[in-house]
Amino acid sequence: MENRIMSRIRYYGPSLVLSVTVLAVLLIGPQVMKQLVFAQQEEQVRQSRELLLEQAKQLAELSNAFRAVARTVKPSVVHLEVSMSRSAMIRRFERERGIIPHGRDRRGNDRYEDFEVPEQYGNGSGWVYDDAGHIITNYHVVDGAEKIVVKFFDKTTREATLVGKDMRTDIAVLKVEGDGLHPAKLADFEKESERIAQGDIVFAFGSPFRKEFSMSQGIVSGTGRTVGILGTMGYEDFIQTDAAIHPGNSGGPLTNIYGEVVGMNTAIATNTGIGQGVGFAIPANMLRHHIESLIENRQVRRGYLGVLINTLTADMGTTFGYDGRGVLVEKVLPDGPAGAAGIRRGDIIVAVNGEEIATDQELRLLIASYDPDTAVTVTVVRDGTRTTPGQRVNITVTLEQLPETDAVAGILRGDREAPEPPQDERMESLRQLGIEELATLSETLADRMDIEHVPGVIIERVRSRSIAAAEGLARGMIITDVMGEPVSSLEELLDALEANDLGAGVRITVRQGDMYRYAILKLPDVHTEP
Repeated sequence: MENRIMSRIRYYGPSLVLSVTVLAVLLIGPQVMKQLVFAQQEEQVRQSRELLLEQAKQLAELSNAFRAVARTVKPSVVHLEVSMSRSAMIRRFERERGIIPHGRDRRGNDRYEDFEVPEQYGNGSGWVYDDAGHIITNYHVVDGAEKIVVKFFDKTTREATLVGKDMRTDIAVLKVEGDGLHPAKLADFEKESERIAQGDIVFAFGSPFRKEFSMSQGIVSGTGRTVGILGTMGYEDFIQTDAAIHPGNSGGPLTNIYGEVVGMNTAIATNTGIGQGVGFAIPANMLRHHIESLIENRQVRRGYLGVLINTLTADMGTTFGYDGRGVLVEKVLPDGPAGAAGIRRGDIIVAVNGEEIATDQELRLLIASYDPDTAVTVTVVRDGTRTTPGQRVNITVTLEQLPETDAVAGILRGDREAPEPPQDERMESLRQLGIEELATLSETLADRMDIEHVPGVIIERVRSRSIAAAEGLARGMIITDVMGEPVSSLEELLDALEANDLGAGVRITVRQGDMYRYAILKLPDVHTEP
């Protein structure tokens, strides 16, 4: 009996030991595994910390460098609060949100709340230029300003006056009184060490969304960009950057790693009104020339050639027997410096003072960089045909001062004899309505446009989706009377409108072809409903 029991114990012994072992592993194993994994992680953290102590010195140096840039630049950055005329605020608001509904259209509009005009102030950024108190910003930041308050990094404020502005490049110069300013250092692109190139680290300063004295970092994504935001008569040579630029950054400085201003934040490429990694800044070389000119002359002095041009295409070049790059002269103004010097329609401009020209933008920027009364040598290729190459001719041209924007645009279009006198204040109401440009219809202008001459004022440009457009007014229509009283010039039209109440509505007669019809000009009702 005892032997049988012992044999069973011997028989079950190995199995029992195995079962107990397996059970122990199942109960104790997971805990042991957790401890092993934890120990491995702790060792990895310890090793990583030791590695960071050695390798993060470079990152710490980079971070300290960024801090140094901030400390260097911040005292030069300013925040701008701009009080505007109501008409200027409406104009800016409509550019951003669309034309404001009026009358019953307002109350019946499903998006009525979207058209509540905000208070009459805006904000932006700027920077101190010199010890004399000049502050630099974008023209569009202070456009229509009645009062400009400059806030400095130490929270003090001073009221500023407008010294000069240049709409063609979106630059404005302000001035504050007093001392204790910290001028920024403007980079000198004439020096190789201070030039910028694609890939350079840059910093954008300003007040995005009213977050004053903010700083963002990125790189130069490209240079020499043209984006068309300043219109056909503007001068664009932007720096492109992915440094975060948002509404409120406009006018703030874009700096390099040495805290030198290499550009001024001006625009963003966006479909939402918020920056999407594509920002644009006016380069320092353009800033330097224009700022000094605005301070000294209250306007930018630019060279003027007096030609209508286009970049030469390959197909067009073959018709002139020319297979190189250049700029085609499509029109020469008879009273301009180019015409006086002998430049002709059909000439291909290939160089100025020996500097080769490939595009119309390059030529415009180069000519504008010269002072008026400067004599330049313009190299043209002329008299070529498909079978006969043209000849190169050097022509000396003495440049003149570039006329005002509207005058040049009108002259180059060939649809007015001379610039109309400035009418900015009285044109303001018409621009609110969407009528952007008008001209007296002279007999010469009628002949050029190949239309019958009638006394009146011709509409040259109507803003799309504006009140005037909704009323059926369009380019080419001729305004012949206001409230039954004939008008034969722009001056008479503005006098007549000033004598009537545009807020209540003014009747005009317009001619289109051989047809006459009435139209109503009425300013929008922008008062908040009770």
